[in-house]
Amino acid sequence: MKIYKGIYMLKLPVFMSGEEGFLYPTVISDESSTVLVDTGLEGNEHLENIIEQFTDNGVIYSDLDTIILTHQDFDHIGGLHGILESVEKSVEVYFHEAEKGYITGDRELIKSSGKTMPSLVKLLMKKLHKDKSHANEDNSDIKIIRLLHHDDLLDFAGGVRVIHTPGHTPGNICLYHLESKTLIAGDTLNISHGKLTGANPLFTPDIDQAAKSLELLTSYDIERVICYHGGLYEGDCNGAIREIVNNNI
Repeated sequence: MKIYKGIYMLKLPVFMSGEEGFLYPTVISDESSTVLVDTGLEGNEHLENIIEQFTDNGVIYSDLDTIILTHQDFDHIGGLHGILESVEKSVEVYFHEAEKGYITGDRELIKSSGKTMPSLVKLLMKKLHKDKSHANEDNSDIKIIRLLHHDDLLDFAGGVRVIHTPGHTPGNICLYHLESKTLIAGDTLNISHGKLTGANPLFTPDIDQAAKSLELLTSYDIERVICYHGGLYEGDCNGAIREIVNNNI
């Protein structure tokens, strides 16, 4: 689905925890770069769906040269290894510096460790990932890594600002496309019954920090939000975010 010139939202069907749903990665494309934001789940069927949706949106999959990961959760990094193998050229992988050891497989994913999450959630996370404790185990061979920091300006499609929004994970980020005023929110924001909501507290180790991160977003002029769980939200985005912040005070 085309959101704006050079901005596309994918819609990937998934079956997790006994329920059908969708994930919504984003593609950013211009004359010099093609970027995928978050990679979905592992598996050939999922990869084929991504490739098909690139084609449906008129974006050449083989032009993919950059992947940005908003954070370490398995449903965001699970497809990384398969995508890197499917593209003949080298692909740069971007993520916040605080996520490095987790995404590259040097450390156990936070929500699989049980140290920061209740044991029931830990069990659910492992079950969702076919009882693996490491969704990152195939990612140790990433060749080109760029570590991101808050307020970095990325030269894609006229400019994309990196916003560090910790809480859901330590290195959780949002991306703000300057020209279209589109916020690519990852899991920082969700849509529930048509309403914009904050990060799911069940899967957010530091919910207080996540609430503070939402307040940071109110300083941006946002016309639309792409939520990884929920899809596209349009309307009074800043007002909706401010309402979430006020309800958490």
